[in-house]
Amino acid sequence: MEIPDRPATIEDYAALNWEPWEYEEDKWEPPSNEELTKLAGLHLISAHIAWAMAHQSKPELIETFRVMSSTDGHEVILGNMRLASDFFGGLHKLIGVGMIRYMSAGAVVVESSANDAGG
Repeated sequence: MEIPDRPATIEDYAALNWEPWEYEEDKWEPPSNEELTKLAGLHLISAHIAWAMAHQSKPELIETFRVMSSTDGHEVILGNMRLASDFFGGLHKLIGVGMIRYMSAGAVVVESSANDAGG
């Protein structure tokens, strides 16, 4: 499929086709609401730490690293941030798939309605 060098149109979305994912027992599933609440809470701590780091100058962050590395805290921070990135990144991809497919279905409905109205 060639990707045009322009924003996608409603026709582009309507033209998308895909095969539904097959449910496979013993494969990954999104966490339950209860599990998600627990996991997200843990990973949000990393998001808050990353936010704080984004507001530090390079010299300030160097000093933070020095302090944390004296207690091996930097390994914990980086490990937790990696886990949070994987967690939120995976959910981001999954939600993106759902959004694109839903927009495609909606584009078909909009096109069909326009054609029915003589547009």
